[in-house]
Amino acid sequence: MQTYVTRLRAVLGTDLIGTRPNGYVLHAESDQVDALRFLRLVDAADAAPDVRAERTRLEEALALWRGMPFEGLRSGWLADLEAPRLVERYLAAVERRADLDLAAGRPGPLVGQLGELLARHPLRESLWLRLLVALHRSGRRAEALQRYQAIRVHLAEELGVDPGAELQRVYADLLADRAPAVTCRGCPLRDRSIAAAR
Repeated sequence: MQTYVTRLRAVLGTDLIGTRPNGYVLHAESDQVDALRFLRLVDAADAAPDVRAERTRLEEALALWRGMPFEGLRSGWLADLEAPRLVERYLAAVERRADLDLAAGRPGPLVGQLGELLARHPLRESLWLRLLVALHRSGRRAEALQRYQAIRVHLAEELGVDPGAELQRVYADLLADRAPAVTCRGCPLRDRSIAAAR
């Protein structure tokens, strides 16, 4: 711990990390701690008055993300409790931004972004769902069908289960060559204001 604190003081300055009898204290405002700022911005996006403000706050929050939280630190508490909580909030924010982009008719860039995330989170069906919709809306229906088969096989091999109801619904839409929809929080009500915000 002392080695970590020494390194942090060298990077941040000696004034930001104080010593107490029972440990150390960080003298920083919450906006100076990227994890806390990220959480505040995601909460602000959830409470945003319109789609433009929501997307702006989500973009600002996601720009703070630099990889897995606390990577390289040996702490069971951080690895088991804090890191998964932050990763879940990050993935939910990415999915919400994807919902906004899909509703606004901007599926193209999502394909690569969601593909990269799925390489790290291959069992997260909500990411797969958005990828399939983005592929279809990009005119890549055959690839969307192929990707569905890949996740179906992967879930069967890894967990012995079929894809969930939402993924199966999207697959049925793809087979019937219908435009699959993402059932996201607030999208049906916000679609009109998304189009106006572009």
